[in-house]
Order: sequence, then C-alpha cells, then structure tokens
Amino acid sequence: MSTHEPVVTQHILDLIASKSEAQREARQMSKEVVDALKECGFFTMLLPKQWGGLERKPQEFFAEQVRIAEADMSTAWAGGIIAVHAFQLALMSEEAQREVYENDPNTLISSSYNPVGARAEMCEGGFMLHGRWGWSSGSAHCTWAL
Repeated sequence: MSTHEPVVTQHILDLIASKSEAQREARQMSKEVVDALKECGFFTMLLPKQWGGLERKPQEFFAEQVRIAEADMSTAWAGGIIAVHAFQLALMSEEAQREVYENDPNTLISSSYNPVGARAEMCEGGFMLHGRWGWSSGSAHCTWAL
C-alpha cells in the first residue's frame, strides 16, 4: 500500500477519462490534459528540487502512473514517457540541466532512441544533427528532445 500524497487529483483523473476517446481518435493527449498534468506537478515528480521539481521517489511516480492508467492507459503511457526524461536529465551534467530547466521547470522533453542514419557535426554554438528520428509518444507537447 502506498502512503505518498497523490499529485494527480480525482478531478484530473475524471478529466483524463472524459478525454480518452477523443485522445484516442487524435492519437495524442489533448492540450487540456497535458496542461492539467503540468499544473498538478506530475511531469516534475522526478525532477530535482533545485530546478523546481517535486523530486519524489520513483515508486511514488509509478503509483501516480497506475492511477492515470486506470483513467486512460494511453495518457499514462505518453505522460510517463515524457515525465521520465526529468530523471534521465538529472543524470546528466548540471550545465545540461540548467539549459533545459532554469527558466521553466515544466519544460517537457521527448525522445526517440532509434535514429536512422544519424550523425552529429560540430558547428558554432554546438552541434548540427542530421538523420531521421522515429515517433516519440507525447512529442507534440514537448519543446526539447533527448
């Protein structure tokens, strides 16, 4: 039995359930659902406190995902994929974390771990990436990619 304080309220779970069919037809989460998950802190559960996150235990994050899945599995899938990137970025340099989160702890990140023909070239200010990256669940709502 979990003893953590939930971040996703029943009101948000009801919203997710009510949007389930429309989201399935659109093949993505609605802006309204994403905004509600941002506002309650779901996407920042694994984000370190120094960047404005809740820095909760992974078990608490997974418990919230289960609650969301009971309302709509697709939202739990896509939302979880987006949210776990805060944990992944926390394993990177402080400079990388600062660049992403310093101005907005609610920055959403997507990923595609199967690039085709990808290569990176050094250029002024960083790198230029070339290649094709496959779909990443939730990417329509993200401003960064790993």
